[in-house]
Amino acid sequence: QRGRDNSRKVISGKVDTDYIEKTENPYFISYILSLLNSRLSETYRLSLLDKDTVLKVRNDILNKYLIPLSASILKLRNVVTEALLHTSSQTRDNITYYYTELFNLKDGYFFNNVNKSLNFIKKICNKYLRKKYIYNNLKKKYIKLKEVSWKSMFELNSSGPIKLKRNDSAQSSYLSSYKVGPYIVEVIDIAEPENIYFVRIPEYESIIRRGIINDLSIIIRKLAPPKVLSMSFENLVKYLKLLSERLYRCRFPELVKFNISISHEIVCFRSIRMLKFMPFLLDNLIDEFYIDSPETHIYLDHSKYGRCLSNIIVHKYDIDAFIVHLRIDTGIKLDNDSPSAKTDFLTSLFRVRVSIDGPPLAIKGPSIDVRKFRKQFYTLYDLVAMKTLSLDAAAFILLLSFFRRNIIIAGPPGSGKTTLLNAIDYSLPKYYRRIYIEDVQESLDLLPYGYHQVKLKVDPFEVKVKTRRKSIEVIKLLHRKPDYVILGELQTREHVIAAFHSMISGIRCIQTIHADNIENLVYRLTCLYKIPTELINCIDLIVLMKRTLYPKERRFVDRISTIKYISGNIIIMDIFRRNLNTLFAVDNIERLEILNKICEDEKICKEDILKLYNTLKENILKIK
Repeated sequence: QRGRDNSRKVISGKVDTDYIEKTENPYFISYILSLLNSRLSETYRLSLLDKDTVLKVRNDILNKYLIPLSASILKLRNVVTEALLHTSSQTRDNITYYYTELFNLKDGYFFNNVNKSLNFIKKICNKYLRKKYIYNNLKKKYIKLKEVSWKSMFELNSSGPIKLKRNDSAQSSYLSSYKVGPYIVEVIDIAEPENIYFVRIPEYESIIRRGIINDLSIIIRKLAPPKVLSMSFENLVKYLKLLSERLYRCRFPELVKFNISISHEIVCFRSIRMLKFMPFLLDNLIDEFYIDSPETHIYLDHSKYGRCLSNIIVHKYDIDAFIVHLRIDTGIKLDNDSPSAKTDFLTSLFRVRVSIDGPPLAIKGPSIDVRKFRKQFYTLYDLVAMKTLSLDAAAFILLLSFFRRNIIIAGPPGSGKTTLLNAIDYSLPKYYRRIYIEDVQESLDLLPYGYHQVKLKVDPFEVKVKTRRKSIEVIKLLHRKPDYVILGELQTREHVIAAFHSMISGIRCIQTIHADNIENLVYRLTCLYKIPTELINCIDLIVLMKRTLYPKERRFVDRISTIKYISGNIIIMDIFRRNLNTLFAVDNIERLEILNKICEDEKICKEDILKLYNTLKENILKIK
């Protein structure tokens, strides 16, 4: 199922300050309970926060009087909703009038006038709805509640109602608070390696609004036809949001008149069991987030505050719902025979790459890694400002990219390889005919900016039977006349061979690969992948990225080197190298052999190349 309900047996919440005078009114409490609409018979505890006082309803009163009446109110609301959705306009107007007067939160008859209240209920049920049994049932429970002494409803200690105490840790401090869609995010420093990423829903702090959201999400789940649940995620959200808005007007006319607004996005997300995932998918400051297994906290990599632990715990049914949405949108296969999957999940709300490992491979249940594709991508200017690399180094990499040299960006997972590749891609001339061959779409969509792009998607490594292979598409490139090829990530020996096949065929390309250092990369290429050492000369430049976690997470360029095979030896020559926090030039750029190679290949003098290098430095500062 795309969504399922998880009943909560303990109910607590804040009563909106406008309605404080009704907090101790048993009819008002029954009305509040009817909003919650989730297995009322299983509720065994109810607490209401009135300013700084917690009012705990006695369990015997709750079960004997309040819950039965709230169940009858819920039945009345259900038939009223049905009538308002399907009856004539005149009948709708009459029902709306009486129902609104009955449950008006300021001075509705239901809360303070028994006789008039029963008269209104009778008119609604008998005259307009023709549901006399609902009136009889509600009347019986409504009158029975009169037996209860209002003051005896609440549990008291020796000093009266329990006072709410605020508990702020002296060692914690707020780093940031910002809005993410309908959520509020607070990042808190608790003097630990991981900061706290605290997600809250403002409307959940009001028991009335939370009740409305809970009620609507359950009704939507019942009313939505099966074919709707097979929609793409983007269309599903749009449809359910509109359905929520319509249902709210029909189901709660008394609250609409009272101008109580709710987030229909929250209703939608809750109804399809995506409420816990959406803040992480919507937050543009999150680079990546992780779920190790069911019943664990979501944790994440924040672009400003590094590794953070969230307050959100996901259960098995949350993960299952997320996977169902993913299957419908992307068609991924995930079962016992193929327990791993990697795919793009692209909508107008978010753009992510999802990697999943499920049972029997994942012992404790599905684990998920979601990498975000930033809507506002990093430019070379941004990376220089963030001290990922120096201005001189950025201009040098861009210079070689401008002349379409063969470049490998290496580094460990999460070190920023693709981020740098995309920044380079964006900085290159628009008139270059770029062809991309990727298993997941991590490159930028530059067509709206006037760039020439052809994007080809091959089967990811996790797919057992591959029909679209990177090696085959590289061979086809010979007849597609690319100016520059972006091969994406080289994951296997087949990918590496495809890259070298491209380079020795005269096709210029840039790609990423995993490696801890350049020496190990060379060993991997020549020994593990059996690439002939003579072909190493095809590589014009290697950029090594690094990622550190102590004391805070950092990503940066560590080395920029050329590589050459001479007389049986592979020689690595550093052009830039990092010393603590500084990326410095090892040698004067004018003396680099790679510039002589560019002069020979492009038939251009070195002075023009150096002039272009200085121009590129100036241009980088303009690309914001």
